[in-house]
Amino acid sequence: MSAVANALGVSRQHLSSARRKAAARSRGRPPLPEEELVARIQALIAELPTYGYRRIHALLRRQARNGGPFAPNAKRVYRVMKVHGLLLQRHSGKADERRHDGRVAVDTRNTRWCSDGFEIGCDNGEKVRVAFSLDCCDREAMGFVATTAGISAEDVRDLMTATVEHRFGRVNRLPGSKSWKVDGPDGTVEVDVTPRLSVNDPAALRIALLGGAGIGWLPSFLVADDVENGRLIRLFPHYHRDRADIHALFRARRSLALNVKVFVDYLTEHFLV
Repeated sequence: MSAVANALGVSRQHLSSARRKAAARSRGRPPLPEEELVARIQALIAELPTYGYRRIHALLRRQARNGGPFAPNAKRVYRVMKVHGLLLQRHSGKADERRHDGRVAVDTRNTRWCSDGFEIGCDNGEKVRVAFSLDCCDREAMGFVATTAGISAEDVRDLMTATVEHRFGRVNRLPGSKSWKVDGPDGTVEVDVTPRLSVNDPAALRIALLGGAGIGWLPSFLVADDVENGRLIRLFPHYHRDRADIHALFRARRSLALNVKVFVDYLTEHFLV
């Protein structure tokens, strides 16, 4: 050992201490098990999917005050939720870009109509709210309604009626007929109808039906409350139309917000056939 120390130019005591040096100790406490905490967080998120780690930490502290398990600090809740992908999508402050790749304008009149609204501020402090309808071909304003109150279902019904009468005159039916194909106890039945109003928006059709426009086909989940409260009456309960598709559209991102994931999972569970 002395010869080696002399050759290296170091002391013998230094070589001896370096050879007997103990292994380095890990600093800090060992990590605590996370399985129980993850299960508690997932149970809270299942009921409140829009809550972030701060609110989840507050709920865990409330459970601890009520006799539940000990609540970890906020930093540990954040770390555990981040590792297991339970955090909400971070808001960057920038508005999402709205991309419209479709074509709204059409080449023939009376093929597609649209509507919109705006407000006019008056000198006396009141606001006049206006709703109007346009033809997507020639952009003609075919009808409008104006009120100092909110645009109600009756106003929308009057707007639809004024639009139809502007284009087709005072008629009770639209030109042309359609067919309803329904399935019932006796098999498939096809009925030819000449509608008074034709729309491709279930929400607009619901407003028209609530205003007394007639009868129409709507999905049950859209009018369940109206039927239960007596605002609408279900006709022919033993007949139903063909199944319709439901499309869930969301931005193509790797990390979706948790509330979006929960909603898509709900649609998949209840409507996927």
